[in-house]
Amino acid sequence: MDEGSPSNGGQATWRPRELAFRLYMLRNETQGLRVVVGKPLVSRLTKDIVETYQICNPQFKYSEELNPKRYLTSPSVGVLNDGYDNVNSDLILAVNFVLVNLETQRRFVIVI
Repeated sequence: MDEGSPSNGGQATWRPRELAFRLYMLRNETQGLRVVVGKPLVSRLTKDIVETYQICNPQFKYSEELNPKRYLTSPSVGVLNDGYDNVNSDLILAVNFVLVNLETQRRFVIVI
């Protein structure tokens, strides 16, 4: 605690410890409080959701193959061209499907 001084009426002035209240400490009397706003909790939890689950349960394994696929081609059952084409000879496309041009190595991602 600070010693009393004539400017504050001789009463002791209490200030919080900087370690506990560092983000909210007054920089100086004219600036006011400094508030730090981070990302919302939902955003922080969903960004690294796989790592969070693995911390909670070390046996947890994530496989992208288990995610449900949104098919853009109907019917979406592959019967021709090693399973890449349907009965109408249409290429079966799903969201986030990657097409690669083997000559130029250019990649195309199906986004919708």
